[in-house]
Amino acid sequence: MSRYVIRSSKQKNSSDKENEDWKSVDRHRLIALLADGVSESGYGLHAAFRAVNEAEFQITAIVDALHKGQLHEHELLEYMVECGFMLTNDSMIGTTMKIKEFSEWSSTLDCCVIYDDTAYIAHVGDSRVYHINRGCRSIKQLTEDHSSPIQGLEDIKPRYRRLATLNAKLTNSMSREGLQVDKITQELKKGDIILMVSDGYTKAMDDKELLTVCRDSDFETELRKNLPGYARKRTESTRLYSELKGIPLKKAYTALDDDRTFIAIRRME
Repeated sequence: MSRYVIRSSKQKNSSDKENEDWKSVDRHRLIALLADGVSESGYGLHAAFRAVNEAEFQITAIVDALHKGQLHEHELLEYMVECGFMLTNDSMIGTTMKIKEFSEWSSTLDCCVIYDDTAYIAHVGDSRVYHINRGCRSIKQLTEDHSSPIQGLEDIKPRYRRLATLNAKLTNSMSREGLQVDKITQELKKGDIILMVSDGYTKAMDDKELLTVCRDSDFETELRKNLPGYARKRTESTRLYSELKGIPLKKAYTALDDDRTFIAIRRME
């Protein structure tokens, strides 16, 4: 098996009420999950935590079955969706029906399983998963945002379009009826990176900036520091958002502030 290295942002304290992101990484089984909770009642973190932990329990059993030969590789994604995502979604919906305070909670959820040098990805929401090729020459967004289209986007100047979509409403998330889960596979060659990010990063940085930081950072020793450090500055995004909205830079900086969580998985040389 090829050697993989995983780097991720520091997990915030679960008692931090301002935090609504949650993640989990299993370096042995090569399983990574990332969620960004949503709740007007202050239960976003609960939703993200619940989504990650319940899905992880199921998907860990699925991966173990795969390694024991009890499951075929071509069945992996289907089981991830049906047993990992759908069962978790049903459980969360059940909670919303029993506990009034959780009636509006929901969460994005992304899971990536690496097996036989292929990334198997299940996706719900507007967090993103990217593929960065060897040498960080190019970056490709593998997932599509599950959010409502912005009216008149074609009339907005291209340099503003990414920021104009920041307030788009989620149209598909965990703890909602009619859940749709996208399934993606990506072959990984030596030096390739799978990058999972919550929308706090895509608010602060465009794809080119994400690629630049990954290219200019030593993956094993610097990425965990450099990626959040660059996002905190968000100089270019702040300037463009200020121009787009006609607001002072300080207000634009605050508007772009959000929880930022990433997981990066690299197939080593």
